Amino acid sequence: MNDYKYVMANIKIPIEIKENGVFEPLEQYMDIIFEIINTLPEKKNNNYSGEFIQKQIFQILKSKSVEQEAMPELFINNSELQTKSTKTNKKNLTFRNKNHSTSNYTRKI
Repeated sequence: MNDYKYVMANIKIPIEIKENGVFEPLEQYMDIIFEIINTLPEKKNNNYSGEFIQKQIFQILKSKSVEQEAMPELFINNSELQTKSTKTNKKNLTFRNKNHSTSNYTRKI
């Protein structure tokens, strides 16, 4: 009986997209994380060709640009910063500062 052990490699590679549409993986920033798995995952029929990768990257970039256009810009001017409300009670309460008359309630006379 053969006992096989499996390891899953999660690879993150940043890709630089140049102005002329050329993709260049930046291998010096690559990150690989290994983890032990008990069984193999299902086989996938994906063909990771250059066209598939290019489509995925353009979809991500297009969705990011739509999200950035949809977000409203927020501005804070100097007058709002100067009229910032401050907390009124900054005093730290300790047992020394509490009223000692509360201990009289439990005192026997």
